[in-house]
Amino acid sequence: MNSAPLSVRLRPSPVLAFLLLIGHLLGLLALAVSLDGLALVLAAAGVVLSAVRTAGEALQRWADSPCELELRDGEAAAWRDRRGRWHQTSVASGGYVSAWLIMVPLAGSGWRRKWIVIAPDAASRDDRRRLRVWLRWRPGKITPGGE
Repeated sequence: MNSAPLSVRLRPSPVLAFLLLIGHLLGLLALAVSLDGLALVLAAAGVVLSAVRTAGEALQRWADSPCELELRDGEAAAWRDRRGRWHQTSVASGGYVSAWLIMVPLAGSGWRRKWIVIAPDAASRDDRRRLRVWLRWRPGKITPGGE
């Protein structure tokens, strides 16, 4: 098909960072009512580290935070980090597409995946619209009914 790649420039997302922090705070609350002692301290430390990492990634504070996503023919994709390095990958199965939130699963090394989560403030309205259309209607997409 050889069509031009779809390129989406990603911006820091305070909305996503806030929602991630709220989710982690709720996780800490759940830990506080169900654990005590050393187990609580260790689990809480893990939740706090996760909160710092994920909120920092949503705000593009880390060198390996994605700042651009490029989708090509078929399932081919690439993303650029803040250092300017491109990472070649492919779109994996799964993901989520709605008017408010887009989650793009990218194949990683081994069994790992890289998830790019795009809230309304993370990309322009037009880029989000084009991305939603590409993810829902791209050629070669495997549908549950096999159509």
